[in-house]
Amino acid sequence: MEYEFKSQHKYEARVLHSTEWRQVIEKAQAATEAPLHMFILSCLANSQTISIGTICAFKGVKLETGAQRSVGSTSMGYISKWVRAVTQEEKASFFEWHPITGEWSIGSYQMRSLRTAMEYENPIPLPPNTYGD
Repeated sequence: MEYEFKSQHKYEARVLHSTEWRQVIEKAQAATEAPLHMFILSCLANSQTISIGTICAFKGVKLETGAQRSVGSTSMGYISKWVRAVTQEEKASFFEWHPITGEWSIGSYQMRSLRTAMEYENPIPLPPNTYGD
């Protein structure tokens, strides 16, 4: 797993505004694998995370070896490329990588601006009503 952090110095955290997310979404919708990219963005908007396993399941890949983890990395790489193009910052990174769980996550402001760009009704997912009314 040591190879997973070799290029960390190439990236800097960047929180996108909803107008920037809209531009990323336009690029995702125009891409060859638009359904996959929109699925990834929807997962991030819904729960702030997306995992390698989830991306592999979407693509029909049975994740059994470490090498297959690159399927998810490649998919996130396209979105990262669009983020850098939109922000015009060659080091812009919008997520945190969790190597043990194989997940990418975004912060709450990032999620809110993504949800706004995706035209969600609520800026955060509302918790279930556990007390009746």
